[in-house]
Amino acid sequence: MSTTHSETSASSNLSLLLVRLDDAITQLAEAPSFTRPAKVPRVLDTARRVMMQEGGCAALGERIETLEAAGIFAGTDWAEPQILVPGFTTQSLQSAQAELVVIEALSELRMLAVACGDYRHTLISAEQAHPGAGAQSGHAVFAAFRGAA
Repeated sequence: MSTTHSETSASSNLSLLLVRLDDAITQLAEAPSFTRPAKVPRVLDTARRVMMQEGGCAALGERIETLEAAGIFAGTDWAEPQILVPGFTTQSLQSAQAELVVIEALSELRMLAVACGDYRHTLISAEQAHPGAGAQSGHAVFAAFRGAA
């Protein structure tokens, strides 16, 4: 099976975006705490662009632990996954605010990584992250991300 020009172009576009994302994550992680909020929009915008690419959600899933450690959820309700209310997921994902959609999608990718055992989180167990098990049941996009990861 041969690779078409558009497949090669899409792959190189994703690769370029991932380099930019990794750079943005590094800048966020290395920034002094008082400047971190100014670094978050670049990470979220680049993550949004990555999500739009084939294979992008899987690539973000591979980086979710690094994203969280860098502080992408810091200062938000998403920083404490054990308190999140699954019923709000759908509303957040349908928001007109792109940053809200992206941070919710990243949180869902985190839950997927925890549920699948790829990320041992200190605040939530795999059982809690998996739909149908306790407080985190009903994740609206769990199945979609599982297919993409």
